[in-house]
Amino acid sequence: MKSLLSSLTVYPYGVVAAFALIAFLGISIYFAYLMKQENKRIRTDVCTVIKGFAAGLPIGLILSRLIWVVGNYYDYSLKEPLEIISISLGGLSMWGFILGFWLACTLVTRLSGASSAHTMDAFTPGFMLFIAIMRFAEVFTGQGIGRIVSYDFLSTPLTAVYDTYHEARFAVFQFEGVYALILFFIVFFALKKCIKSHSNPGGDLWRLAVGAYAFLQIVFESMRDDDFIRFGFVRVSQAISILFLIILAFYFIVRLKKKHILGANVLWMPVLNLAAAALVIYEEFQVDGAIHAEINYLIMFIGSLLMYAPSLYAVTALSRHKKAKQRRLKAGKRRR
Repeated sequence: MKSLLSSLTVYPYGVVAAFALIAFLGISIYFAYLMKQENKRIRTDVCTVIKGFAAGLPIGLILSRLIWVVGNYYDYSLKEPLEIISISLGGLSMWGFILGFWLACTLVTRLSGASSAHTMDAFTPGFMLFIAIMRFAEVFTGQGIGRIVSYDFLSTPLTAVYDTYHEARFAVFQFEGVYALILFFIVFFALKKCIKSHSNPGGDLWRLAVGAYAFLQIVFESMRDDDFIRFGFVRVSQAISILFLIILAFYFIVRLKKKHILGANVLWMPVLNLAAAALVIYEEFQVDGAIHAEINYLIMFIGSLLMYAPSLYAVTALSRHKKAKQRRLKAGKRRR
């Protein structure tokens, strides 16, 4: 037993990942409990969250690692299978984890009769904190380093790290970590507000949070100076982020049309979304060879935000419609 323990290697990245998962589960259980206590119509609970986490963790990790290995197929060989499954030094796709976790939780909630939307809302704050911690943990793996900084005023400890040639490069992992941490606080207090007001996000908190993650991930992926998870010149995580924002916008457009909200005015939403997607893709092709790529990143940021804007607008419109309907029902009851 002693020799077995002495042969084990503890990696800082693994320790941080374990802490991140514990924090993820703890916060999710906390919100599942609050949601059920304050609103009995909520179709999720602590037990469902634990079962969802137990199923989502392995499936999320498998899909996350699978996307990473397929995207970096040139680094792996079937003759060395242990390297394929080793994640001690990183090597995970966050989009793979998100999609795998969502699929597993959807299956679990279907089997148990709970609501997938309500369960994913409970998971949302913990998920954002998990992403933030894992991004900061990339300091131990050497990943998340960006392109060379072309403006001296951006070469600060908060925005840049120095390579072996003493050139300042964007600290993309720090940007991603800080942004995910900001999202964590936003969704944490947003869900607390929903619980306090006895309102039900109905999965929209989860959808908007992942959309918010996607829209800046487009820019962050472009800033990275590595060849991880690529098919030719296509960055897989960036492509998934763009595709997700397009699907999200059209999902909300369909909901608006079904409820007869906005009428013909809904046409601007797909036009803006797709035009912004074209702008983002165009700017991605302009980054390589650009003297000051920061300008391209700024334009790409604006384009990504415009891709996300229709979804934000739709949720606002749906919320106003729901509140107006509730006011009409209350007014009808008073007349009786």
